[in-house]
Amino acid sequence: MWPLKKKPAIDPDWLKVHQPTGFTYDMWKLQRFQHQPLFVYDQWMQNHRMHSMIEDWAQYRGVAFTQNANWIMWKKRLGQGTFPIPMRIPFNGVPMGRIRGELYLIDSERLKVLDEYKENGVEFRRKPVEVLIPYRHLEHIVNKDHNYEWKATDLIAKIHTWMYIGRYKYWGELLDAGYLFGQCKFYTPANMILPGSYYSFSELEFND
Repeated sequence: MWPLKKKPAIDPDWLKVHQPTGFTYDMWKLQRFQHQPLFVYDQWMQNHRMHSMIEDWAQYRGVAFTQNANWIMWKKRLGQGTFPIPMRIPFNGVPMGRIRGELYLIDSERLKVLDEYKENGVEFRRKPVEVLIPYRHLEHIVNKDHNYEWKATDLIAKIHTWMYIGRYKYWGELLDAGYLFGQCKFYTPANMILPGSYYSFSELEFND
């Protein structure tokens, strides 16, 4: 007769020990892949003062726009420390549109540093969104005169990516007060593949 086996002891503290800590609650999921797509719209963009935070850990993939046009991009005026705060909460008299930024492939481990900087879950929330990348496809064709020529076709790629979004629970009352806060520049271009207006955070924001 086989000896009876004792039931394994249940460790009630296991969950506490293995509970994610800090600002990155989904590291177990991120670590399944070496890189993550990240939509950047702020000081981390190229030629901005804090691009070094991602420069050595990310691969640039092109200019991108949020697919949805229901955004307002605020900014907190701090001189050279000014930074944008994108949110999807309507505000009386403030136009909504897309957000223009840059798409990167970034090392998954680096997101822990970015999450801490953005205080993920407190001031901002890293959330999945869809962005659009306009591009021009060039094709070498033979025309009706039997000569070679280039044919250009405007196309749009849709990408699922991460984006840091401002939390209204944190910023709402501060925006209502209006002190040190304003809107980022809002553009309505005449000729663009993507119709409509968009917000963009440029060097002009630091002097506004």
